[in-house]
Amino acid sequence: MGAKRNPISAAPVTEIPIADIVIGVRRRERLGQIQRLASSIDARGLLHPIVLHGLTLVAGHRRLEACRKLKWTTIPARQCDALSDEDLRAIELEENTHREALGDYATSKARLAAIRQAEADLKAAAASELRPTVVHKSRGRPKEETSRRSVATATGTPAETVRRIEKHVAIAERYPALQRPNWRQHHVLEAGDVLEKLPERDRSSAAALLDQDHIPPKDAIGYLENLAAMPAAERREVFTMAQSADAFVRKTALTKAAAVPAPLDQGLSLLEDAAHTLERAAKLCRIATWKDAIKDVSAHACRVREQLRKENAHARGFVSSAGEGSGAGDSGSVYS
Repeated sequence: MGAKRNPISAAPVTEIPIADIVIGVRRRERLGQIQRLASSIDARGLLHPIVLHGLTLVAGHRRLEACRKLKWTTIPARQCDALSDEDLRAIELEENTHREALGDYATSKARLAAIRQAEADLKAAAASELRPTVVHKSRGRPKEETSRRSVATATGTPAETVRRIEKHVAIAERYPALQRPNWRQHHVLEAGDVLEKLPERDRSSAAALLDQDHIPPKDAIGYLENLAAMPAAERREVFTMAQSADAFVRKTALTKAAAVPAPLDQGLSLLEDAAHTLERAAKLCRIATWKDAIKDVSAHACRVREQLRKENAHARGFVSSAGEGSGAGDSGSVYS
């Protein structure tokens, strides 16, 4: 006997007007590199038709958007009208997992939706059973725990895993910065524990400070620890600086949270470039009457640069054994 044929792959392919397709509520919130996929489809065609239930999209959101980007008016699609809602949810999750991987938050959110559906199904099944009411003393584990075990059995997910998923989604929804793709579930749970150390009014501001691409989750959790250890007034100052319209002030707020020296003064950065340019100009100038003048300007710029280096180094906390700043090339800041 041959292998059982997949009912979706057996369904005929028909051309469906893209304008008629209903997206509905999707597990995927970020579609990834649509342009790259669109270029591939434009070059090779659509190798895998999308999947519909009626006119509602089940699988192929990225393919649909790529074809829409290519100005297609119709798209090849297979129908899966005979499948149950549970099968449709499983197909969408499988599609997202194996094609353009969902982030941890999106995956947990999808799994939590499946768990909630299992809970609803169990309640509906219990309500449909006709049993005489039996009054007895409550013993053993509470009903909530029994319900968790039933859901765990129905979904094949251990009760402890269900608790972690619930907590992950709750924390990430409260602090959207923790929904970033590079934030794994264990990062979010750890960050949530650290945020609990902060006063309630400071938690959202602390999490929002981390909503930046270049901060790895492990470092971000360290920043939260630093913020939790700060005096309240200093912590509020960091939050105020983080809202500044001045990019340098915002960078300084982040270095305070990271407990590293402040970023290099912007004026010094430009003066370093200017002094270097003047030194080269003095060397390359061939007009004798101006060569000495450029040397004088270059020498003055270098003297100013050295003084500014020292003051900037002291301001950032860098002091050498001789009592002078260690120079503009010092690192240690997240923005140096």
